[in-house]
Amino acid sequence: ARLDKVTDASPKRLSATELARLTPEQTNSPGSVVTIPLALNDAQGKFLTGMSNEITATIDGPQPVKATVTQDKKKGAYIVQFSPSVNGRYIVYILVQGKPVRETPFVIQINSGTSKTEQSV
Repeated sequence: ARLDKVTDASPKRLSATELARLTPEQTNSPGSVVTIPLALNDAQGKFLTGMSNEITATIDGPQPVKATVTQDKKKGAYIVQFSPSVNGRYIVYILVQGKPVRETPFVIQINSGTSKTEQSV
């Protein structure tokens, strides 16, 4: 499957300066589940299914957090989820077949007292 539309050529970690400039995509409270929907399409625009094992998410933040990737059977999209319990900025890198998804990384801000948002990234 061709993933040219959703991935970049090579993985790249952003510098501390570049990361500081990113605006949070979501603000959540500690313990809430952060959900990032991800649609993968081929060159003809059809959903790519059965690729959950090809998607990885790495999260850099004040606490180690493991992400899960599942496929939404109804929509054909994928869902990346994690649940941080410590305040701070979490940088989420999503890779498909080892290549970064375009327009990533995402920044998720976790603050005590913030209500959970259902905002898509």
